[in-house]
Amino acid sequence: MLKNRGQMKEAERHYLKGLAIFQELTTKCADVPEYRVLLANTHSNLGVLLSDLDRLQEAGEHYRKGLVIRE
Repeated sequence: MLKNRGQMKEAERHYLKGLAIFQELTTKCADVPEYRVLLANTHSNLGVLLSDLDRLQEAGEHYRKGLVIRE
């Protein structure tokens, strides 16, 4: 578990960077389902982090995005 808000903000930056990478891979390599799974998981994980930061609206948006990708 992350110990402080500074670590959580750093984790958020990394998740956002990962989202950009997985989105690009998903777009360029649509025939590789693992990239969609990684993109969906990253959205969900970011949602958990944002929820822990009491940013519930943003958390919900990422949870929903992850669900849509999984459909």
